[in-house]
Amino acid sequence: MMRHSGYYALLQYSPQPERQEFLNFGVLLVVPALDFADVAIAKGSARMERIFEGIPKARFEEEKRGFGNRIKMEFARRRSVESLDELSRKLANDFRISELRSVAVDDPEQQLQHLFKILVGDEEPKKKAARISTRMRNAFIAKRIVQYLDNPPAVNIPEAGIQINAPFGYQNGAYNLIDGVRISGNPSEDMKETGRRAIEGGLLWKHFENSPDRKRLIVVGDFSRHEDKFYDAVGDLLEENHVRLYRLDSLDPLLDDIRENAALHG
Repeated sequence: MMRHSGYYALLQYSPQPERQEFLNFGVLLVVPALDFADVAIAKGSARMERIFEGIPKARFEEEKRGFGNRIKMEFARRRSVESLDELSRKLANDFRISELRSVAVDDPEQQLQHLFKILVGDEEPKKKAARISTRMRNAFIAKRIVQYLDNPPAVNIPEAGIQINAPFGYQNGAYNLIDGVRISGNPSEDMKETGRRAIEGGLLWKHFENSPDRKRLIVVGDFSRHEDKFYDAVGDLLEENHVRLYRLDSLDPLLDDIRENAALHG
């Protein structure tokens, strides 16, 4: 593939240009021989908020988009290095175009993305994963199980001074409180969280052990980021405290038990 001479520049921002502290938020690439000129702009603004505190995020995002659009419009009219120099002088304020640097280009689109990745990166906000309780509920709805479940009231354990809340419950000889357990993927944090649920479940079982209204805690977690041996170790810990553990991606045993006992216990 033939290589062509190209020129790139950084798109930069600073609320105090006189201090010469600029944040790179985009890259411009021009390849005159291919009549190519385009920009790649970061979608996120977390880095800007860390470096320049107090700058309104909405204002920055709006001005950033406007700056990028203006550059594209200018190059749509005149695609030349000379026009870039002229534009750079016009836009010298909070937003600016850095000094041009030369680069050999095979594929301009790939080169633009490569430059963007190594010189700017991106901080597009990551979508938060749905809470385990929401994912568990969605699984129950999808499997047509939710109609067999109760919405149990909070259970007080006065001797321990705690209250156990769970979104679902069902009867199978003991009354089972079903709750989600947050699994982050960090073994240390997850052992603490599951250990807490083991304590709660053990106290729940002990409090109602000699009562005709026995209660048990069931927890569901997403263990996809852990090896099976971690899940097995957690399961053993919980079982020692009369707590049952189920994987979010393998709920069939729990679903079967709920169906069967719905017929037996209404």
